[in-house]
Amino acid sequence: MSDDASQSFVNDRVTVSGFSQDTRGVTVEAISGGSARRFRCQYLIGCDGAHSLVRTTLDLPLVGKTYQTRLRVQRVFLAGDATHLSSPAGGMGMNSGIEDAYNLGWKLAAVLRGASESLLDSYETERLHAVVHSVERTSEIASNTLYFAPYAVRLLFMGLFDLAMKIQSIRRKILRTMSMLDTHYPVPEFIHGDPAWVGRIAPDHEIQTKTGPSRLFQGHRGKPFVLCHDVTVPIDRRFEIVDISNEDHESFQQAWKVTVPFCAIIRPDGFVAWAKKHPSTGDIDAAIGRSADWLG
Repeated sequence: MSDDASQSFVNDRVTVSGFSQDTRGVTVEAISGGSARRFRCQYLIGCDGAHSLVRTTLDLPLVGKTYQTRLRVQRVFLAGDATHLSSPAGGMGMNSGIEDAYNLGWKLAAVLRGASESLLDSYETERLHAVVHSVERTSEIASNTLYFAPYAVRLLFMGLFDLAMKIQSIRRKILRTMSMLDTHYPVPEFIHGDPAWVGRIAPDHEIQTKTGPSRLFQGHRGKPFVLCHDVTVPIDRRFEIVDISNEDHESFQQAWKVTVPFCAIIRPDGFVAWAKKHPSTGDIDAAIGRSADWLG
């Protein structure tokens, strides 16, 4: 959005009435203070709910709980309830909308800084996969057992659920699923590494730094970084190096379920872009090179 247009909308109630796009940007039509306004932006994100004007303008019909169309048309994107509706059970609909925003936000920022625009295609691939294979499946089970099942079935389910939550391993799995900490994305063809971690959220465990104990994402979330333990990482100004070799092996292995030496490249949204046990300097250098354009 231009500076003049952006200033004119500050502290003003704006209703978007339509938009059109071309190869250079998006023209948005709006009503502000009773007057028609028009402004230009490079990209438009429709976060306007189940009755989304953006989705309707793109001629993407409401076909069910989740739209199998879902998420980019040239310079216009959909996020949150504008593209997927989930059961309110567990708050997964809200959480998935937040993940949509985080996934798309850092990618748009990277593209605006000069990363390849093809990075934006991964938004649809990743979020569609996460919603269809995780959110929708879990919320469907919750709806069928909590909302639509006969009373006796609901009582039985709640009894079994209460028993399950008393078992630590099961409780941990349920809570990770409901909080969406077990979300995983398909592995991009141009990123290779340990399939046990690539495309999954890195564990936010306690680490030892030169200034004392901290947590992995304290001060690091929102930007890409290289995590290393007992390996030498080539210096690259595009990535911050987080060396946690001072952390004892047992604590690290308990968090990551891997042996050391170990190295991983972490995306701005906390997902692992690349990881490898016992990597060589050449392995790490090649992974940084492959990730640079993608991560921005």
